[in-house]
Amino acid sequence: MNIGRRRKRKRAPLPLAVQAERKRAFADYSEQDWIRTVKQKTDLLRWASDEIKNNERVMTAAVKENGLALQFASDELKNNQRFLTTAVLPQNSRALRYASNELKNNEEFMIVAVTQDGRSLEHASDEIKKNARVVIAAVRQEGTALQYASNEMKKNARVVTAAVERCIEKRAMLRTLNHASEEMKNNEQVMIAVVAISGCLLRWASDEIKNNERVVTVAVRKNGRSLEHASNKMKENVSVVTAAVRQRGEVLQSVSNKMKENVRVVMAAVTQNGRSLQYACNELTNNEAVVTAAVTEFGCALKFASQGMKNNEQVVTAAVTEFGVALEFASQGMKNNEQVVTAAVTRHGRALEFASNELKNNEQVVTAAVTQNGSALRYASDELQNSVQVVTAAVTQNGCALQYASDELQNSVQVVTAAVTQDGCALQYASDELQNSVQVVTAAVTQRGFALLGASDEMRNNVQVIVAAATQNGLVLHIVTEGLQNNEQIVTAAVTQNGLVLRNVTEGLQNNEQIVTAAVTQNGLVLEFLSNTMKNNERVVTAAVTQNGLALEFASNNQKMNFGIVMAALRQNQSAIQYISRELIIDVVTQYH
Repeated sequence: MNIGRRRKRKRAPLPLAVQAERKRAFADYSEQDWIRTVKQKTDLLRWASDEIKNNERVMTAAVKENGLALQFASDELKNNQRFLTTAVLPQNSRALRYASNELKNNEEFMIVAVTQDGRSLEHASDEIKKNARVVIAAVRQEGTALQYASNEMKKNARVVTAAVERCIEKRAMLRTLNHASEEMKNNEQVMIAVVAISGCLLRWASDEIKNNERVVTVAVRKNGRSLEHASNKMKENVSVVTAAVRQRGEVLQSVSNKMKENVRVVMAAVTQNGRSLQYACNELTNNEAVVTAAVTEFGCALKFASQGMKNNEQVVTAAVTEFGVALEFASQGMKNNEQVVTAAVTRHGRALEFASNELKNNEQVVTAAVTQNGSALRYASDELQNSVQVVTAAVTQNGCALQYASDELQNSVQVVTAAVTQDGCALQYASDELQNSVQVVTAAVTQRGFALLGASDEMRNNVQVIVAAATQNGLVLHIVTEGLQNNEQIVTAAVTQNGLVLRNVTEGLQNNEQIVTAAVTQNGLVLEFLSNTMKNNERVVTAAVTQNGLALEFASNNQKMNFGIVMAALRQNQSAIQYISRELIIDVVTQYH
């Protein structure tokens, strides 16, 4: 059973009498009538007179609507080069099938056609399909047009190369290559063009091409993984393999042991990707130049180096300079080398974790670490976690490093103040005594309002402290005790920082003009949530529209009639005009009419 595409049934010709009747129906149509008609339905041209089918204006209107209407044109128009070039080709190059044989065999005309759509080559004469100039123009516009070229052109390296170079997608490339002759699929020039676009296309090349050094080199330079499709001989070619790993270092994993022993190959691989050192032979993981190249690209490649290299000061220094935490893979001797460890912690303070206990107690090394990352204090010795100088350096970089300080320093006003000044949340790590200190807690909440959560109960009820917190973040009002949420001083500080906080205070404070004015001065749109009394308060509304003209929408009708308020709103945002009272507009127009 044939389950292919269903063929279109040919329409049975109409009886001659019916045809004659339809021609008579359109016999009286003028040129303009036909122009209007073809814009709706071009196939009615089949019933037009020979005169109309030879009318350039009518046929131009028709082919602009549907290029295939050319089939109804007169032989004269089908042979009119100017008409086809200007009216037909820009609309539908497939209409070229209806052009005259003379034009299909005209080189200049066909070059114009294929330059617009390479697939027009399908309708060219057999002679033109052998014309290199036309065919090259076609495939440069559309690579797959190669399928319509003559067999002679499909054997032309210049033509096939131009075709594959036009392809962008791999599928299009394969389709185009499929139309080339077998001889071209073995042509070095053509296949270089193919793999230069996508190296992995080497997979579909012939065995001869897979053994061609020039082609394979171009392929692996494009995509190192293409090496897997090369011949066994090419996989043993140092130049080819070097080109592959230089493009993608991890390809070293799949090469032969012989290649993994080659210094040139491995050096190229690790220079591109330091991790590739893991695939090198043991001898080369002990080669200083190779390992240095690897760790310079990726510090943690030190993990794959030999023990000798892990104990090599120059190599380890290069590794930790690239990535401090690579110190983890160094030898114990290097972890106790002050110069190496200092380089590591200067790059990444966290590398202190892998230093020797002796250096974790070295003030200079630890200071370098905590200066880069305050949290590195956690890896310092107990003695240095009790050093004012070291801990101060740590909390200055990261306030929350205070959690790793000794109990003694967590009770130091100097140290704790430095910590909470950097990050107010560090207050939670201070001693109970300092969590109850007005000075310390004020410094903390000034930096981060919600640091109030780490303060003592006494401080969380201290108006001065809460005002400082609310000044930094108005939302702090939500976490203070219920009794203080109605404190006028605290609420004023909160709404001055975030006007929307006013929504959550008591009704009495929502009608306090001073507090409300502070809120709308910060965010004019808060006016929406106020009482009608406040929406009718001239001072409040003026402050609101001065901050945001669109707040006029929420003012009382009385204030929308206030000329001064309206002008203040318009000065801030001209879009506020949509909220102006209609009565005010009428009054103004009447006054100045």
